[in-house]
Formats: sequence, structure tokens, C-alpha cells
Amino acid sequence: MKDFPSVTILPVEPVCPGCQLGKQPNHPFAVKETCATKSFELVHSDLKSFETESYHRSRYIIIFYNDYMSMGWIKPLRTKDQALQATKEFIKYVQNQHSTSIKGWMSDAGGEYKLKAFGQLMCDQGIHVYESAPHTPQQNGHAEQFIRTLMDKAQAMCLHACLPDSYWEFAVQHAVHVYNRTPKQGLNWRTPHELIHKAPPTVSYLHVFGCTAYVHLPADTHGGKLQPKSQLMIYLGTTSGNEHNYLFMRPNNALHTYAHAVFDENLFPRCPGARPHKPVSGPVQPHQHQHRKEPSHPPSEAPSKEFFEDLPGPLRCCDPSLPRDLLPPVRTPLPEIRERTPSPPRTPPRRAPHLDAPPALPRRSE
Repeated sequence: MKDFPSVTILPVEPVCPGCQLGKQPNHPFAVKETCATKSFELVHSDLKSFETESYHRSRYIIIFYNDYMSMGWIKPLRTKDQALQATKEFIKYVQNQHSTSIKGWMSDAGGEYKLKAFGQLMCDQGIHVYESAPHTPQQNGHAEQFIRTLMDKAQAMCLHACLPDSYWEFAVQHAVHVYNRTPKQGLNWRTPHELIHKAPPTVSYLHVFGCTAYVHLPADTHGGKLQPKSQLMIYLGTTSGNEHNYLFMRPNNALHTYAHAVFDENLFPRCPGARPHKPVSGPVQPHQHQHRKEPSHPPSEAPSKEFFEDLPGPLRCCDPSLPRDLLPPVRTPLPEIRERTPSPPRTPPRRAPHLDAPPALPRRSE
């Protein structure tokens, strides 16, 4: 370029105040290269709030995530100030059940973790506290990723089963149960449950969340020998005390725990019309007609009359012990009404003239 003055390039570019005030972006966060080498050497914790109150009137959950074996625990809370008591219970749980102690504690420095009582608890237990910078949840990434994974699973299960928002507590607890029994690539395709319990988990007792369950009723609760021996309920996972004890929601919105039930994983009672979900894959049964297509309808509308006519007999019948909102309505086709053409007015038959009046007498000539 002609007539251009010479420019001296400085070895270090000075900071431009205007550029920093108007153009400064956020720097990327470095990937964490070190992780815990022992169980409970580092525990991540965070608090998650919900807009809707749960079945047990909870609005928060506190999570505890083991950095070494990627295992998580949660506890529902009604208020934020219950986080301190939940932390004390978790520390006692680790000491009693796993015969070890927590070495480090990572949190986002929220208000529940800045209490004086919380700091005194960490000091008494000899736990080193790590805190992230304000408005920087990336530094507590393990807890944030764990919460996002649970929320994605819980929301998908509730929407698939058409459950109300207040059932998020059961969905999140079931999501944690499944998460701890899912193989992970970072653990060489082992499960967190296997690392902490030294044995692979059994998942044969798991069923589709929110599906139909016909729960057996004890003999003393039947109400009579001719009454139904089971009741239709909603499957909500397993209980915390025993994995083989199932948790159900009864038609009157009361929780019920029992060990024996028959599950229909293709039928969800809360969905409109209780329409069975079509299996994704699998061989066609001999009694099914391959040329017959399943009628389709928008999810916001009720199923058509043809759909209920195609349902099997057990779904068309109505059990008097079950609520009407959990069974599809029985719709019988109405007889076709034909319009009748009005007939013309009926005219009475005419009588013969000799019957209408007496015959006239002949006139006499004068």
C-alpha cells in the first residue's frame, strides 16, 4: 500500500478499555482433569426448586452426588431450611452404611450452604468445603448435570403416562433409582450400584412408570366373596425400604404398598380414553390382523367410536368397583333412524248411489 505510515507491532497488545467494556465475552471453562480416587472423597450437592407442590407438599429436592462412583441420592424438602437437617442425615448415612467419612464437599455457595450452622457442621465433621463463584454454576457441573438428567427422565415419564405435575416427586425418585442401575461409559460400562455394593443389580422387578397394575387385595378387604379380587391402580415405582415392594396410587388418590400385582405396561389409566400404547417392535400375534390399521385421532380429542369397538372384551366391560374415570367409556352404536315419507290423507270409499238415498217413487199421472 502506497503512502501508508510504518506501524510498530508491540510484543504485548495493551488492554483497550472500550473494547473490554463493549465486547468482552465469557471465557470457556477448562475441563476438569482430576477426579476423586476414593469413594466419598468428594460429594457434590445442590438444591432444586419446583413450581408445583408435590403429593407430600414438597417444593424442593436436595441432591448428593458421589464424584468417584457417579451415584446419586435425593431427599424432598418442603422448605429450604430443611437442607441442613438433610445434610446431617446424609453424613450419618455414609458413616453408618458405608463405614467411611466424607472428605470434601462441593456446592454452589447458595444461601442454604452459607448458614453459620452449616459451616459449623462441616467444621465439626472435618470436611473441606469447596464453593463455586457466584453466578457460575459451571464450576459445580457434576451436580448440575445430575439434576438435568433426573429432570429429563422424570418429565418424560410423567408426560408419557399423562400424570399430573404434582407427581414429580414419585417420578424423580424413580429416575434416581433407574439412574443408579444404568451402566456408564466412565465406569467401564458398570453401574454405580455395582461399585458401591460389590454386586451387579437386578432390574427384573422394574416396570414402566405410570402403567396399569391390577393389585391383589387381601381376603379380608374384598367386602364379599363375589367382589373383585384385585383393583386397578397406577404404578409409581418401588418403596425405599424394599425393592420388591411396589408403590401404587389408588383411585381415591391414596398410596398403597403391596408385593403382588399384574402389570399392563401398554395401558396408562391417566391418559384420555385409557388408550393402550402400540408396541414399538415385536412379532405380530396370530390373532391380530395385519391389514387392519389402528384408528388415529388427535391427542386432545376423545377416541372415536370405532376404537372402542376394536378393544378386547376386558377393556369394554365396566367393573363396579373401579372408578368411571379410569376406564374407557362403553359406547354402543345407536340404531339408524330412517325418515318416513308422510302418506296422503286417506279418503273414505264412496258408496253406491242406490245406497245413499231411498229410491224415488214413480209419479202418478192426473
